[in-house]
Amino acid sequence: MRVTTVVKTATGARWSVPYAVALRQAGHEVEFILPDLKGDLAERVNDAGMRARRAEIPFLQPPRAVPGALRRFRRQLLQGPPDLVISHLHASALSVRAALLGTQIPSLYMSAGPLYLENRVVKLLERLTWRLDTHIVASSPYLYGQYRQLGATRERLSVIPYGIDPEWVAGASQFDPAQVRAEIGIPTDAFVAVICAYFYSPKRLVHRGAGIKGHDHLLEAWREFALDRDDRHLLIVGAGHLTTDEPYFDRLRRDFADVGGSVHWLGGTSDVRQFYVAADVSVSPSLSENLGAPGEAAALGVPSIASAVGGMPDLVVDGWNGWLVPPRSPERLVDALRDSHDKWRSGALTMFGTRARLRAEELLNLPRLMGDFVTVCERAADVPRGRASDRAAR
Repeated sequence: MRVTTVVKTATGARWSVPYAVALRQAGHEVEFILPDLKGDLAERVNDAGMRARRAEIPFLQPPRAVPGALRRFRRQLLQGPPDLVISHLHASALSVRAALLGTQIPSLYMSAGPLYLENRVVKLLERLTWRLDTHIVASSPYLYGQYRQLGATRERLSVIPYGIDPEWVAGASQFDPAQVRAEIGIPTDAFVAVICAYFYSPKRLVHRGAGIKGHDHLLEAWREFALDRDDRHLLIVGAGHLTTDEPYFDRLRRDFADVGGSVHWLGGTSDVRQFYVAADVSVSPSLSENLGAPGEAAALGVPSIASAVGGMPDLVVDGWNGWLVPPRSPERLVDALRDSHDKWRSGALTMFGTRARLRAEELLNLPRLMGDFVTVCERAADVPRGRASDRAAR
């Protein structure tokens, strides 16, 4: 079959490529439609031997420009036409749903995370429009539950997380923890926590006034946890997601300059593995998240302290393979950091890491998930768009 994958960005969303590759390996023809042909996603698509076409994504345009962009997008989308259209990220899904109105072409939306559903207006819109897709793939058990609450039926809903490649995990053996620590300036016998996350400026429409990834709450907690102690170090891996996020990044560095040498601002990187292998615990104090960084950390045998939001409790079991804390709660982060430090000193933290890795292997095995995705796509392609909508109405 001919498959068109629509993604609203050419930078990021790299997790969409392995699933497209799985379809290609199964004998299907796959192309991408992106808003730009420059960016790491476009490069990965080309490197995988798939074609990428540029198109205006209608629901990324100013309101007055949407009708014209939608007409152009529809004409381009229907060239061929494809047997199945797959969308990643919500603006892509809305654009595909609108463009395919009146056609019989099946469509599948793979939802990357719950943030858009945390806006009341957007959630209402999704309640009304998810039925325009033939099938919804939730990338965590949590998201599956969210779509069930929106009325999605079990036969039109699947759980397929964005998995982790076992080769990526195996490749982490190239990094020597002691060497990584030495390059940063950290003693081999120190306690090291790490946060790997982009910096997002506070948003107006969801979680108003706070950065989504919770850096500010972690730094506030770290200020107390590491006060007057030189054996505790925090690695902050990441930079502003967009240039508009860089002032927020700079402001946090100024506001928490007093934490001194215990915090290491390492900037962005294309490979986070070296920092995970050098760490004893990962911290994800997000206000909104799907499976997030705890999945990568767990795959590398590093337990997580995570907010009890979104899909993270699907990976982190409090007191067994990590710690769950309420969002926006620096005081509870301090408690979790202290407990993880105590377990590090006693040697019990190693068992937490082993359990975290086993949970990641169970939930995030990429080859298995790629096979599941192909099966779901092939089934969706056999259901004409009109029939799926009729069944939902009944």
